Amino acid sequence: MTSGSNPRRFFLTSDELAHPTVKLVGPEGRHLVKVLRARPGQVVSLYDEQGHSRTATIRSVDHRRAVAHLDLSPGPVAPPASAAIELGVGFLKGSKLDEVIRFAASMGVRGIHPFVTTRSVAAQAQAPGIEKLSRWKRIANQACKISPGVTPPFISAPTSLVALIARMSGPCAKIILWEGSAPPLAGVLKSKNVGDGIALLVGPEGGFSEEDVTASEAAGFRRASLGPYVFRSEYATQIALILTLHAMGLLG
Repeated sequence: MTSGSNPRRFFLTSDELAHPTVKLVGPEGRHLVKVLRARPGQVVSLYDEQGHSRTATIRSVDHRRAVAHLDLSPGPVAPPASAAIELGVGFLKGSKLDEVIRFAASMGVRGIHPFVTTRSVAAQAQAPGIEKLSRWKRIANQACKISPGVTPPFISAPTSLVALIARMSGPCAKIILWEGSAPPLAGVLKSKNVGDGIALLVGPEGGFSEEDVTASEAAGFRRASLGPYVFRSEYATQIALILTLHAMGLLG
């Protein structure tokens, strides 16, 4: 069972991957059994939230699950996340934040940090429960399936913008995307030392307030824009990540 020359990838927790025999159940098991029609003897690749990877051979299959035995030699340990990017993203309505998480995870960002700002509506400002946070993590894990070697990102519980920028106090380059007067993001990235990583803030629908930007600048962030264009937040995040990855030498 391969995609090109590589075995199909499936996510298990590190605890599950610690056993010589593993069971693929739930969404992963259903996809393997119902969609890919797995058969005994086929080889799959299993990875966990820490980026460790093992190959395994399917031993048995029924209508709900597959049982596989790990190969004797461990597979290569995946490198750290492809890009040392900590992405702070404002709360978005509906499934838009899901799409941002899916895209960011597939691009190999190290951390994704949802936050609320002075412009977040009341419904968005309500902290999601454990179920939603777990769902975001599942989305990120699924996104990493298509990118061998990419480690699932850490996704933090939502917090305020003020609390988030206080946490982003390391030596990395710090940038806040601003739709007002600001130099282009590509130019700002060229002026920064991106070798220590990047902390990137993208606002919610409605953008940041001047107070948000001022507070971020006081914490070492620099304003940057996407030029004369105004995009929806989820699209702005994707464009900003592509430009950032390019500046880090990880794209084209």
